[in-house]
Amino acid sequence: MTIRIRTLQSAADPQRVPAWPAAGSAPRELVFAQAAPQGFGDRQNSWAWSMYWWRDHLYVGTNRAWHCAERAGMRRAFPLIVKYPPDDPDVQCTPDPADLPLQAEIWRWSPTTDEWARVYQSPCDVPIPGKRGKVVARAVGLRYMAPFVEPDGTEALYVSGVNTRFMFGPIGPPQLLRSVDGVNFAPVPQAKGTLLGDLDVCSFRTIAVYQNRFFVTAGNIQGDGVVLESANPALGDDSFRQITPAGMTVFQMMPYNGYLYLGIRDGKHGYAVVRTDARGTPPYTFTPVVTHGAFLPEPSRGVVSMRVFRDSLFVGTDRPATEIIRIAPDDSWELVMGAPRQTPAGWKYPLSGLDAGFNTWLNGHIWRMMEHAGR
Repeated sequence: MTIRIRTLQSAADPQRVPAWPAAGSAPRELVFAQAAPQGFGDRQNSWAWSMYWWRDHLYVGTNRAWHCAERAGMRRAFPLIVKYPPDDPDVQCTPDPADLPLQAEIWRWSPTTDEWARVYQSPCDVPIPGKRGKVVARAVGLRYMAPFVEPDGTEALYVSGVNTRFMFGPIGPPQLLRSVDGVNFAPVPQAKGTLLGDLDVCSFRTIAVYQNRFFVTAGNIQGDGVVLESANPALGDDSFRQITPAGMTVFQMMPYNGYLYLGIRDGKHGYAVVRTDARGTPPYTFTPVVTHGAFLPEPSRGVVSMRVFRDSLFVGTDRPATEIIRIAPDDSWELVMGAPRQTPAGWKYPLSGLDAGFNTWLNGHIWRMMEHAGR
């Protein structure tokens, strides 16, 4: 489901936007209104996985039959433990996962007509290993969208795709879609024998643009992986190169303060944030900014969101201790939301007064952070 948000400003001072709400003050009200038919009219459009406003239209990328697909992937990994299809009367899964409707879609909204139109549906033409005569979609979901100005001045919208490797095993690389008009989308070249054509991963995910170069993560179904770089991504194939060293697992990236900041997943020591100026020969030099899960004894394992806001870089993390920190231009950091902890610089307490997960363990991730109306 896609919704709109309408914010109600303070009647006393509608222009005032405080850095943080005063202690004891009521939060501003967010009024939600449904902006599109649920699932765009199809219950198998499970999640709005990506979204971007580009050239006066809103684009939304979906994943398909996602609970069924997740269950099928878990069943493949743990056949003696996980049951497929799930015992859930509200979920419509086909008896055989190979028959699931998994063609990811892109929908476009026009503010002029207030209408939605499907502008892309992933082709269903990939042979399924071990399933004679059966094919599956090239993309089960579309994770991320971002524009990039190419060397010849063409601005294109790029969309990162996720394949069904987690369900069916080796099935070819995921696709990176490109469109110059917002109506026609096509994958960049991925010939066998090239870097993109031989990628042994499940997904492209985060896209970042820095120093006139295109960066994208390539990794597992969750999105953790290596970072690839290209000066002209439309060429695909060997126009990309890996810029992270072996063993570095990246989920999120964001340009900030003249550098490219990367959020690192580390299951042993806790999440980290590093930065690079992307100069020299890859792998580039990465300077640590935050390490050891920001020194929480039982820290979050990974960074899942980043956003620049009011000259600071806000970083949202994953479970088990979901938190938000903000990094200043001098690379010092403060705890915005999360559990108090002792650090080499002394004790840090949440500026918001809110503990991990906004005071509830049910909040397992800070998936996205966005600015709206100066907040």
